[in-house]
Amino acid sequence: MTEEEAVEAIGDAVEDLTTGRVGVLTDAGPYTSPTTRRTTFLVFIRPERGGVEWTVEPEQVRRHTPGHAPHGRVPTARGTSRALAAAPRRPIPYH
Repeated sequence: MTEEEAVEAIGDAVEDLTTGRVGVLTDAGPYTSPTTRRTTFLVFIRPERGGVEWTVEPEQVRRHTPGHAPHGRVPTARGTSRALAAAPRRPIPYH
């Protein structure tokens, strides 16, 4: 996606093509690194259900299409695979 498309996509679900992670694009613009003092245009993404925000270059981002699970994974409420979520739960014995 271009820098202009990234600015227009703020608030939309996007996929980070480098990692396959999906999140909400929260901001896009120039960022100056405090350590190197270099300025680059970055996209800021946060996980849909909360968590640590990450940055990526806009060329490595695309709008997320509903129903598409990256890498063939099926997301669940706990972020585990469907098979693990369906495993029977055992009660914890009290001693």
